[in-house]
Order: sequence, then C-alpha cells, then structure tokens
Amino acid sequence: MPYGHVLGRYKMKHTNEEVLETLNNILISEIFRDSPRAQVFLKYVVTETLEGRAGRISEMSIAQDVFGKTANFDSAQDTIVRVSARRLRYMLRDYYISYPAVDPVILTMPKGSYKIAIAPNQNIIAVSQPLLEETPPKPSTQKLKAIFLATVIFVLGFGALKIFSAGEAQRTPSNETSAPQVESAREQQNAPVSEFPMIAVMPFENQTGVEDYSFLEESLQRKLVEDLSRFQLIRPVFYDKSYETLIQQNERDNGPFKYAISGLVLSVDPKLDLYVKLVDLDNGSTVYEKRVRRSPDNPEYFSSLSEIVTELSGKFAGLEGAIVQENLKFIEAQIDRSTVDLSDLKAFECVIMTDKFFDDPDPTPAKYKAVYSCLDKCVEKYPENATLLANFGTLIYLGAKSSPSVHQARSIDPDISAEEGLNMVKRAAQIDPDNGAVQYLLSATIHMDGGSAQEALKHAELAYVANPGDPHNMAWLSRRLASVGQWERALSLAKEAQDRTLSPPANYYFTNFAWALLNDDKDGMQKAASAIEARGNYYSFLFQYLAAVANEDAQSMAKYRPRIDQVDSNVKTIMKKEGIISAFEQIYRNEDVVAKARELFIKAGVMSKEK
Repeated sequence: MPYGHVLGRYKMKHTNEEVLETLNNILISEIFRDSPRAQVFLKYVVTETLEGRAGRISEMSIAQDVFGKTANFDSAQDTIVRVSARRLRYMLRDYYISYPAVDPVILTMPKGSYKIAIAPNQNIIAVSQPLLEETPPKPSTQKLKAIFLATVIFVLGFGALKIFSAGEAQRTPSNETSAPQVESAREQQNAPVSEFPMIAVMPFENQTGVEDYSFLEESLQRKLVEDLSRFQLIRPVFYDKSYETLIQQNERDNGPFKYAISGLVLSVDPKLDLYVKLVDLDNGSTVYEKRVRRSPDNPEYFSSLSEIVTELSGKFAGLEGAIVQENLKFIEAQIDRSTVDLSDLKAFECVIMTDKFFDDPDPTPAKYKAVYSCLDKCVEKYPENATLLANFGTLIYLGAKSSPSVHQARSIDPDISAEEGLNMVKRAAQIDPDNGAVQYLLSATIHMDGGSAQEALKHAELAYVANPGDPHNMAWLSRRLASVGQWERALSLAKEAQDRTLSPPANYYFTNFAWALLNDDKDGMQKAASAIEARGNYYSFLFQYLAAVANEDAQSMAKYRPRIDQVDSNVKTIMKKEGIISAFEQIYRNEDVVAKARELFIKAGVMSKEK
C-alpha cells in the first residue's frame, strides 16, 4: 500500500496494514536482513500484539515460541531471551536512525518489557506522490493459503517469505539490476570479490506435486542466503537463474562463483523431507550433501525449517563447515612447502588458517610469524573488518602472554602487549556486535585474561545468539556456563554440540569431565578423559591422570605422571604460578571443580596440602 502521508496530517491511530508495512520494511532492511533470530523475535511480538494477545507475551512465551525452549525453561539459568531483547532494542534504534522518515508507524520495545509499542511516525516527510510507485497486487486465494502454511511452518518468522520479498521488490528502484545489488553488498563488506568465495544459492525445487508448497522454493533460498551472510568472509548470492546458466556465466566471466547450493523439497506432508547439495564449480565435485527428514511426531516439526537452514549454513561455512575444510587442504599444502607463503594468503584463507593455528596445541614460532604477517597485512588493508581485527587481536594477545623466550621467538614485534590485543578484540566487537565469531574470540580472550566469568559468559551468549547452529559456539558456551555453575544447560549444550558434529573435537567433552569430577563419577571421568585423549588434545594427559587417580589405576598414573611433573615444573619456573593446578584452573575457572582436582593432586602427591 502507498504511504499516503503528508506533512501535517499525522494519524493518532494506526491500522494493522500500516504496522505490517512497517514490519516488512524493517525485516528487509540491511540492519535486520542478516539476523534471522531478531526477525523471528520481532515478528512474534508484533503478530501477537496485532492479534490481541499482547497480554500473554512474557519471557517464558518468547523462550518457547521463538527459541524452542521447553516448559522447563529457567530464566535465571538461561539468559537468551534477555540478551536477544536487548539486541533487538539496539537494532530498532539503529533502524530508525538510518530510516527516520520511511515508515507510517514506529515500533519500539521499551526497556524492561518484551511487549511492542506502536506509535505514529512524526518524521514522515512531505510527499506529493507515494514513495512506493506501485501497489502490490492482491494475493490470490492460493497465495494466501501458501502464506498461511509458511507462517505455521516457520513459526512467525521464516525471514524471507514471498510476502516480504514483494516488499523488497518495491524498495528496489525498477531500473536497478541484480548485478549492481551484488556489487553494493561487496562494497559494504569493504573487500574485493576475488578474496572472498562467492556462493550462488539456487532456488529449491518443489518436487512434492503440490503447488501450494511452491512458496518454499524461494523462501528456503532466501533464508539460506541470509543465514550464510552471517559468515563474514564468504559472499552468498541470491541466484534466480538455472544451473546451466550459472555454468555458462562462470565460463564467460572467468569464474566469479566458486560454489553453488541447490536443493529439493521432496515432501512437506505428512513428513518434511529436504535434500540440499553444495557443489564446487571449479571441478563439478559435490563438497557436501544432506537429506533432512522430520516426521509429524517430532514435537519441533512445525518450527524446524528455520533451524534446519541455520544448521545447514553452519555445515557449509561454519568453523567445521565443508567450505572451510576444503580450503584447509589447500592451505596445509602451502604450509608444507613453506610457512612463509602464508604471508601472501588472501583474507579468507588467512582467517581459516588462524582458526587452525588457535587449535594447534604446540604451534611453532615459524607458523606464528607467518599467521601474524598474514593478518597484519589484511588488517592494514581492511581496518574495519571485524573478523580480521578480532583474529589479529587474539593472536597478539596469545603472543604477548607466552613466556618471554617463546614470545621473542614467536612475535615479529617483541613490543606487542596483551592489553593491545584484548583492546583490538573489543574494538572488533564494537564494529560488528552481531558477529558470532568476534563475540566468541572476545569471550575467549576475556577468559584467558582472567577477567570476569560473567563477562566471558555474556559474550559467549552473544556468539551463540548470533550463530546458534554452530556447535563450536555451543561447546564454548557450555564451558562458560559450567564456570558459573549452570550445569543443566551446560551439559545440554555440550551434548547438542557433540551430536551436531561427526567428529567432535576434544574440548566438546570438557564440560562432561568437570561434571563427573564434581560428582565423584569415576566412570564418567574416565569416559570423558578417553574421549579427550582420542582427539589429540594437548592437555589430555591431565584429564587421564586425574581419572587414573580417582580410579586408583596405578599403571595409568605412572604412564602420565612424567608429563604432569614436566608441566608442573614449567608453570612454576617460567610462568611463576602454582603449577599444574594453574593449568587446570585456566581451563575451567570454577572454584568447586578446581578444588576437586586439587584434592586428587594432593592424594597423588603432586601437590602438598599447604598449597
């Protein structure tokens, strides 16, 4: 509908159509476009208000209806609603700063409340013609049915249904083609296309035989583009042409696209059945494929599509995603030839290698210098890229916190400081507060620096909210929850992280070990310690030794004792700390867990009671 407002003719009341028009404009804005959870949250509170159910909006209803929590949700232990509401308030504020005179009404969420406030927009500019040239046609009965199905399946918020893409089409000037839109997105990221893999996301193909489900073709496509946009160093593109056209365009334009994603909707009723595939266009190989099935007896059946797409985007581009793993092969080959080559890697590859360096239990000085050089050049080129800045700050912090001799060997700049590194990560979070990878690194750096456990937990929560489908974020949040004694949710997230990953890394089991240690569960300690050792963690000997002491396994104690004594001596001599217990405390920072570990070290004679 045209806006039709002119200066001096303000309405004291609003219509539902005006509210929905405003909601539509907010959801397709740049501020909300890449934040699916914020879209779902806002749609929920607005829809409940328009349908006369504002009185039932509460932290519990939002937890269950928006975030899929159960009736056992405990707001004292789980802050996801409060964190998300605070983020939503900031996003709405930023939206009206960017677009003060666009919408007929203003939507706000007052502090201390989860209800939405609706007021006339007093900033509407004077216009003699409607700002939007065309009124969208009335939807047909079939389209209304499709929209209804979409609303049910996506639980008030699968962020890009056709009803909203129509609004996006209205906002786009008619003489603007898709190519300039893509270029604009690239310019916003402040990076040349060649440095970031472009992914053509194709429409899903409806093979159900039911025309009413055709809306899912574009809805799933748009949702996947939005979710992939959370990852800063790739370029997902809404590609609406055929696969054959894509191949021809790639050949004609010398390969602008690196990957293509296509999918099938095989069934919706009586069961949900989807198939999705990621193809490397350079060689035509399938990098990743997945078939997802959900039956109606699954209690989350009707809310699962959005979660499925979020999970799939993580499988494509998350820390353990197919795109990352494929690039690692190339990067590792370069390292094998010469670590110096790393300084010439492009930004995307540089960040991937930094992630791998962080996971290396015993990185060499040469690798540190190579990654440092790479990030130094990238940050100089893209000083406002939050992902690069956070990685560089974390790397600087690690170099500065090493022992003096290692620090001199590792760092290109011997004068770098831990404070400088931590401040760089904090600045990255200010630049892009919705960046899950940045929030994770800030939480980790605060933890390593001995900062507030609650502060580290807050940023771990923000990382999880930004990218809830990433098991790495789940596992880290699990550990931070364990550090403040929120065990029920910590164990639940640890289990989910393990279930979502084909080969879970060692740190996914840290929470399990701590819980077993705290509760004198000897079998549980041994099971978790074995899982940690099987995955090659640097400190696996520490977990195995404590499990051996608890189980009075003299043979295993003798096996791991030399490593315990070596680290104990190094920490006391070089780091000037208490010894092996300091290493354990660095992992957990939970006084009760550390106290139980201390008891076992005293029992084994590693520490004296005086300590």
